[in-house]
Parts: sequence; structure tokens; C-alpha cells
Amino acid sequence: MTTKVDSCDEMGKCDRYLNAKNLSYKIDSRCEQNYYNYELQIMSEVNSQQPINAVATLIDEYTAGKRAFSRAELGNADLQGVNLKGSDLSYADLSEANLSGANLRGTDLSFADLSQANLRNADLRGSLLMSANLSQADLQGANLEKADCDRNTHFPPDFDLAKAGLQIQHD
Repeated sequence: MTTKVDSCDEMGKCDRYLNAKNLSYKIDSRCEQNYYNYELQIMSEVNSQQPINAVATLIDEYTAGKRAFSRAELGNADLQGVNLKGSDLSYADLSEANLSGANLRGTDLSFADLSQANLRNADLRGSLLMSANLSQADLQGANLEKADCDRNTHFPPDFDLAKAGLQIQHD
């Protein structure tokens, strides 16, 4: 049995009424167009979000439960001792950032620029470092146990991957 649905809410999203028996629904063309416009509006809002570029904003949003900070622009930022466990910092600019003592456990740092970053005593256990740039980073005392990297990850000269406990992913 099909139930016709022809009302649209104030956001342009069609109301879809399904009863307890999970009846199917059909929407009229006016609602279809409004629903399409609503989807475009949502996609536009998602695509227009600005990358994080302030430490206070990053910490506030992390505290509020957000974990998606891809493409953050935090070069030279002071993030000493900050807890960003489980965050997505892929493609982020963290060049020359102070991340000493930071909790980056399980963080996605794929394609991130960490060149010349201070990662001294940082917890990077289980982090993703695929194609990340850690050239000239200070990794003294950093815990990289079970972190994943690939052949495109750049480390400081003479850095011992095996001694650090890194897992190299092969194609």
C-alpha cells in the first residue's frame, strides 16, 4: 500500500509519514523539487565550512564533541599538552606547531604537514601518518607504537621506524 505525501516543512524537506507497518510513500513533484533544493542547501553549507585556524576554536569544538578538523590551518600553533585523541587532522597544516606532550592517540594525520613540528613526548599511538610530512620534526620521546605510515611518509633523517614501533603499510 502506498500513501501519498504532499506536505513540505519550512526547510523544504518533504514530510514522509510512514506508519508502524512501514508503508511506502510517494511525493508530488512540488515536494520533490523542495527536497532537492534542501539537499543542495545542506551540501552547500557543508562545503562552505571554513577550516579551523585558531587554537581556541579547535579546543572548544573538540570539547563540544567534534572530531573532524581536516584541513585545519594551525601552522606555528601552540598546542602543547592538548588532547586531540581520535581526531581527524588529515591534510592539516601543523608545520612548526608545538605539539609537545599532546595526546594524538588514534588521530588521523594522513597528508598532514608536520614539518618542523615539536612532537617531543607526544602520544601518537595508533595514529595514521599516511603520506604525512614529518621532515625535521622533533620526535624525541614521542610514542609511535602501532602508528601506521606508508612509503610516502617523510620522517627526519636517521629516524628509525622499527625502533619507534611504526607499522609500514604496503600497497
